Amino acid sequence: MEGNFTFTGEFSGPAVAAVLTVEMILALIANGVVLSVTLYQRKSWKQPSTIFFTSLILAHLVLNLLYLPFTIIALAAGQWIFSSTDEEKRGFCSFNACTLLYSSSVISMTLAIISFDWFLFIVKPHLHKRFMRPWVALTLTIAIWILSAVLGAGPFYDIGHYSYDDESGFVL
Repeated sequence: MEGNFTFTGEFSGPAVAAVLTVEMILALIANGVVLSVTLYQRKSWKQPSTIFFTSLILAHLVLNLLYLPFTIIALAAGQWIFSSTDEEKRGFCSFNACTLLYSSSVISMTLAIISFDWFLFIVKPHLHKRFMRPWVALTLTIAIWILSAVLGAGPFYDIGHYSYDDESGFVL
């Protein structure tokens, strides 16, 4: 980031912001409904698949609440408008990118563990019954969230960097 926080892409930033706004609203509604139904059915809390899917829903909510609003506003404004100085913009930009990386990592790893859970359930049901207990699912879920936080925080420890991509209007 050399201090350029202005969107210069070839597509309409406000149009993309409008589409992302609709996507965010629909995602918040859908995830909220599914999460409330999941929380209402207490009996299913002890199933590993419920723990994994709840983690997936929460990761999507983090993405929708902490990343998309700032990206939508930046696209609509045509530049990264949060904070007044370049140093503050870099910090906020880095936080936004870290949130994207964190949520994406949690989502990807959770999908991988759901695939593994289904593999065990379908191909090796005897192993699934023996291995996939609720405490194992909860431990794996907590490990995924912690590992994603460690991997996403690299640029804060001078391992890599985040920057505003003026072609796409996103913080990457």
